[in-house]
Amino acid sequence: MGKAYAKSRLTLTFSQLSQWLLIGLVCNLLTINSVNAQLVPPPSTDAGRILKNLETKTTPDILPAPVTTEKTPVQPAPEGADNVTLTLSAVNIEGMKAYSSNDILPLYAQYLGKEVPLSTLFEIAASITRKYHEDGYAISRAIIPPQEIDGGKITIRVVEGYVSKINIQGYYESADYSEAILNRIRSYRPLNMKRLEHDLLILTDMSGIVVRAVLKKPDQPEGQSDLSEDMSGATEIELVFDESPVSIGASVDNHGTRFTGPYQVSARASAMHVLMPYHQTSMNVLYVPPDRNTL
Repeated sequence: MGKAYAKSRLTLTFSQLSQWLLIGLVCNLLTINSVNAQLVPPPSTDAGRILKNLETKTTPDILPAPVTTEKTPVQPAPEGADNVTLTLSAVNIEGMKAYSSNDILPLYAQYLGKEVPLSTLFEIAASITRKYHEDGYAISRAIIPPQEIDGGKITIRVVEGYVSKINIQGYYESADYSEAILNRIRSYRPLNMKRLEHDLLILTDMSGIVVRAVLKKPDQPEGQSDLSEDMSGATEIELVFDESPVSIGASVDNHGTRFTGPYQVSARASAMHVLMPYHQTSMNVLYVPPDRNTL
């Protein structure tokens, strides 16, 4: 039977640990396998335990932070809208691409052919806005534009939000696949938060870092009216990439085998974007001192 060794944790100074890590790194790069000369283990003996010590330590899954945005407000009815009535004969919806007319019809069918107050028209527009929001189109809205009502026919205009510009902050590496995702975000008409969060999750998986998104209205030109702002669905998105993570770890223990000796020094390091964008590069070093007394 092999010699039994007591399990104990060793304490080394930083200088001693640095020396051992440097020795282990050099040995690993030169493919020098240093083991005890007393015993030469058979090819398969304790191989599982040795390989287990070289397992790559994967970083935990990182989930993207929620998208920061504010839902577009519902257009309020003007004062006195309850005192003006009309017989609603038809509803014409402009600018709507996310839904068909039949998808929206249940929201106002009950009012067709009936005399309703003017405030009901704004309630219909508000219900369309809520449907957009509930389905993930948080920056889209329906409004009642200025118009002359003829024969009870009204027009509701839908302003579907989209990304007009992407501003990037933080540690971003340009690559074909990352640019393809950004172009896809730009192409959403209208922008859906569920799709955006899905794309952020892909970016997070590729980069190994958290990608945060902040949506905001672009700065309005001086003198532009609030009505003009209501008619535009343009939105800027700010993507914040956190710093590229570097993971480093080292340990010294007496959990070795009876063939290699009890003491072993191991070190691990991994980093993103070292050799290729959105790829993780890892290095593992396992060093076994030739004589336990050297420690």
